[in-house]
Amino acid sequence: MEYDVVVVGGGPAGCLAAKYAAEHASTLVVEEHAKIGEPIQCAGLISVRAAAESELPRSKFKRCVCNEVRGAIFHPPSFEPLMIEGQETKAFVIKRDIFDAALAEEAARGGADFLMRSKIVGIKQKRVGSETLNELKVVSNGKELKIKARVLIGADGASGITQRFLGLRPRRLLSCVQVSGIYSGDTDLVELFFGKSVAPGFFAWAIPVDEKVARLGLCIDTAVSTCKPLQLLGTFLERLKKEDKFKGSSFDFLTGVIPLGPPKRTAASLVMLVGDAAAQVKPVTGGGVYYGMKCGKLAGRLAARAVKEEHNRGVSRYDKLWRREIGREIRLGMLLHELRCRMEDKDFDAVFRALADEEFLKTIARRGDMDYQSSALLPAVRRLLVQPQTLALLSKLLLMKKHKL
Repeated sequence: MEYDVVVVGGGPAGCLAAKYAAEHASTLVVEEHAKIGEPIQCAGLISVRAAAESELPRSKFKRCVCNEVRGAIFHPPSFEPLMIEGQETKAFVIKRDIFDAALAEEAARGGADFLMRSKIVGIKQKRVGSETLNELKVVSNGKELKIKARVLIGADGASGITQRFLGLRPRRLLSCVQVSGIYSGDTDLVELFFGKSVAPGFFAWAIPVDEKVARLGLCIDTAVSTCKPLQLLGTFLERLKKEDKFKGSSFDFLTGVIPLGPPKRTAASLVMLVGDAAAQVKPVTGGGVYYGMKCGKLAGRLAARAVKEEHNRGVSRYDKLWRREIGREIRLGMLLHELRCRMEDKDFDAVFRALADEEFLKTIARRGDMDYQSSALLPAVRRLLVQPQTLALLSKLLLMKKHKL
């Protein structure tokens, strides 16, 4: 088998890459699992912009949506909660399996082929005549295949074979766990819970699915936590039960990892990485669907172009082009994530106390952007700079070793 472009992984980033590559080049998606979208390893909250970026027809996208939310309630360790609420829908709670399957269908309609229950177990590059090809060793439904690809797009997650082939890895890993449960809360608002005692290096959440059910979970940064996520989740659920929010019945258990901090390069030698494989993830929230789809489209276009170019300039330009679009957001997010990892519970309380101003919160609700978070983060940092109670915290930021971003 031989294709112009082979995409490894059928998630949102991989499907959009395949869809765009297939417009001008023969394209194959190699997916390890039997069904697109399973197993689910995502909290399932995406922005309005991400919904548009998916390019799904309205009727198809509606079948993916469980709920719409307009804002969030932020719970510090001891200080009173803060609410940021908009007038319009800010995000959708979606069924990721249905969403991913719809993206795969659109890619197939656009001309991409799919090879399911197939795992790439080896990658090497060979010179064939005047060109270099990626030669893939694939185990498909128990049989070994060899597939040749002019360009390879790795959309196979945080520890996939394409990432290892390039000798790359993300700077940090978050370990995540989530259940669905019977929950009493506002269906219009996501709830976020902060504190080193709650989720070291990250936060916990309650995402409303409908009037009775919410997705309850948390992530930790494995570099700063001595506790296991499942242990912390148990403590978190007990807290919610005591507050008479969680009713004790849980289901849909899932786990996963989120990579933070892209490697220095995400493209080399006719291979491009997209989505989690490239750690194209928002460090502050861990969301990666929008960035992954956006970069997947870029990679697909460049892959199709590279097939026709003598020197494959499309692949070499990939790094520069995607970083120009979202690199600044990720750099700022990584800096704030590093600070978050150093914060104690009293530091979180100080931050929320400094931000507790009605007019400021209204401004953030109006200007805040889930995907380009500097629009809210930079005003928040400026406000913290003039608050006496956060000067000690900000000194931590200034004393941090210069982070290579």
